[in-house]
Amino acid sequence: MTLEGHTAQVTGLSFSPQGYLISAGGDKKIMIWDLSLGKIKACLEGHTKAVYAVACSKDGKLIASTSNDKTVRVWDIETEKLLFTCKGHNKAVHGVAFSPCGQKLATGSADETVRIWNPNSGKEIIVLKGHKGQVFNVAWKGESSELLASSSEDHQILLWNVTDGTIIKSFLGHDADVVGCVFNKSGEVLVSCSEDQTLKIWQPDTNKCLLTLIGHDSDVICCSFQGDDEIIASASLDSTVRLWNAKNGECIHVLNQENGVWACVFAPKTAQQILKSYLS
Repeated sequence: MTLEGHTAQVTGLSFSPQGYLISAGGDKKIMIWDLSLGKIKACLEGHTKAVYAVACSKDGKLIASTSNDKTVRVWDIETEKLLFTCKGHNKAVHGVAFSPCGQKLATGSADETVRIWNPNSGKEIIVLKGHKGQVFNVAWKGESSELLASSSEDHQILLWNVTDGTIIKSFLGHDADVVGCVFNKSGEVLVSCSEDQTLKIWQPDTNKCLLTLIGHDSDVICCSFQGDDEIIASASLDSTVRLWNAKNGECIHVLNQENGVWACVFAPKTAQQILKSYLS
């Protein structure tokens, strides 16, 4: 299935629990796709510059988006209306993630900060300072709404306690900007991807790098865990998406594309069922 609608590169992807695919684009738009029809359900407009990332709350009620316009926007997925515009970052905002409890929203920015917001009011809760470069991505640790990882231009991943803003751990090993980071479902494994063309699998509790995944020929922009945590997907500017065995680091499949790939995400079971119905 190929979905067409954006008029510039697609920079971010997320699935809602209902099975909708949400995409962010350099065309300043957020698209909500109905996979049962293979068509656009809604187009959310309001950002004044490129949209970099999107995330959906666990209950499927809210979408958050980040942009080069320095804002974070929170939308109602049912009414398709803008609820809040969160202002505080003073440069482009890159990564975004809802906490598992749904009461916190994390964002990472080119202003070198991570900010935590209340998605139900749009108010800022805390600013996390410690990186010495742009923050590209953020990821909550398992089902915790207190522990958050952030990946940065400063070649490291930091693990934060968002309650008091303290840095718990630093993960060092990449030789270039760390663009993406993601935890598995339990929070026992952390994966990062970098402009050094590699992915690394970490043990969060010990800071230990367990495996380095080598195979891409250009910057690795995004990484994602499959629902059962057995497979990792990575998207790269080398025009491929690679699938890796999460236990031994073996590359098990390469998906070739025509252009550099900026985002990848696994479909939840709901979306998989919709896709099976559509394709049949």
